[in-house]
Amino acid sequence: MSRSITQPISKLGAVINDGLASLGSTLRFTGRAYAYGFAGLVRPRLYERRELLRQIEAMGGRSLPLVIFVALLIGAGVMAQTVPDFERRGVPEVAPGVLAITITRFIAPVITALLFAGRVGASLSAEVGAMKLGEELDALRAMAIKPIAFVAAPRVMAVGFALAGLTMVFEVVALFGGFVIGVVTFGISPEVFGESVRRFIVLYDVLFAVVKAFCYAIGIAAVALHRGFQVEGGSAELGRATMGAVVVCQAVIIAIDLGCAMVNNVLQSWGLVPMAPV
Repeated sequence: MSRSITQPISKLGAVINDGLASLGSTLRFTGRAYAYGFAGLVRPRLYERRELLRQIEAMGGRSLPLVIFVALLIGAGVMAQTVPDFERRGVPEVAPGVLAITITRFIAPVITALLFAGRVGASLSAEVGAMKLGEELDALRAMAIKPIAFVAAPRVMAVGFALAGLTMVFEVVALFGGFVIGVVTFGISPEVFGESVRRFIVLYDVLFAVVKAFCYAIGIAAVALHRGFQVEGGSAELGRATMGAVVVCQAVIIAIDLGCAMVNNVLQSWGLVPMAPV
């Protein structure tokens, strides 16, 4: 075969090989980080619980104002676009329920995760990368302290708790935004709004959103922290690793969302998903 034909094939093979190697490295890192993370909940010697709480507070506080602002706009926007369509069909009272199921199952988990990845994911990658370049991780190893247990473990756990909490906040705030628009702009009574939401939402929907949030958290923590631990060179490489972590985190979130949707569809086909009494 001529060189012009074999060269692209060789490059493609190299890209696939590098991708698989990176995936394997990330999965091994993630498994170890979560193993230390869960072990640290019962064995405080691995990392201080105060550090876990500090990370949860920092991650949640960093993203909370943006999550509230976006949730208000999305809740109001979805309601403003939904009610006129249902009014033309003569069933405006259905709009709050549609808003609730859309926000709870789909919009809140995904949008919260994307916002979280943009702010916290970048921060995690930059923070750990700076520790790597500043030889702080090497100093921990010199003191017989495992960096993955001391640095990564509390952060991967904090990502899950913070993202789950923010997702719940997004749901409540978005429903409030839709409630205000529905009552003030379209004259839907609070009683009708509440009854419509109750008819469309069951506990499973809320739990499913929380499960999705924890799945997204695994992806965000794995990518952001692994990128930080792998940084080599100087500040330019740190910047590229940080930006790359954000992009990959967002792609991973979309992929996980597709996977969760497929799992939910399978559970529905097996009759394992409770349905709201619409």
